[in-house]
Amino acid sequence: MEKLDVLYDHYKETVHISLDTQKKRGTLFVVFCVLELLNFSMLLFPSEIAESISQYIYSTYEVTFNFNISLLQSAIWIVLSYTMIRYYQTNIYIERQYGYIALLEDKISKILHEKCFKRESDNYLDKYPKALDLIYIFYTWIIPVLIIAVNVAKSIFEWRNLVNIWGVVFDTVCCAFCVILTVMYLIMMHPRHTN
Repeated sequence: MEKLDVLYDHYKETVHISLDTQKKRGTLFVVFCVLELLNFSMLLFPSEIAESISQYIYSTYEVTFNFNISLLQSAIWIVLSYTMIRYYQTNIYIERQYGYIALLEDKISKILHEKCFKRESDNYLDKYPKALDLIYIFYTWIIPVLIIAVNVAKSIFEWRNLVNIWGVVFDTVCCAFCVILTVMYLIMMHPRHTN
């Protein structure tokens, strides 16, 4: 097998994995936003949400389950933290693949003596639309900053309406983890360039 064949097969597989991961990222983002909305809604309507979930469980499984609001808040924090981890891991993986795919395209282009084999790197960035810049800012600045603001507000609200000290302490630890992880994600996505 020639070097070009090996590189091209590897390139196709790498791009395929990247596209599958991008689909996964989209799904994780939607789930993450729903969980953030649920977490934020617990600020405003904790009793109503607990009652709605209890009714849903009863109508679906015919099991009576009355949620303790503190326990429900902690459960939401756990699921939210896990989903956040998976979303950031997936997004970081995708970001790291861009340079690798560009390297593969460059090697294949040199072997073929064709500049056109750069769909995911140079060609993608050529005449890059301003709308995509705005979308990039939305995903890499606005959403993470909103995540921090919503989660910190939720944690402060839990302390003000203290019901169960240990539940609130646990929720605060989850919140701190989410904030630290989001800040680290922001740093990774926006590195400081030094000359």
